[in-house]
Amino acid sequence: ARSDNYKRCKWSVQETEALLKGREKHGNDWVAILNDSEFDVLIKSGRTNINIKDRARVLDKFDATLDNFKSCMFGL
Repeated sequence: ARSDNYKRCKWSVQETEALLKGREKHGNDWVAILNDSEFDVLIKSGRTNINIKDRARVLDKFDATLDNFKSCMFGL
């Protein structure tokens, strides 16, 4: 069950990039990604390891990588 103070928020570009970079570094170790200071945008925005896992599952549906995510978002 969700806590009463949980508010669902859309993922920012910065959060998604942090997740993709975190997966490159830590694989599917969601807690390691969350605790890595390099990806502190995830903690600052209130994401949990479960939020990270769920977002990764959605990105997997679209076969998202850091390279194709940036090209889609920024036309690079």
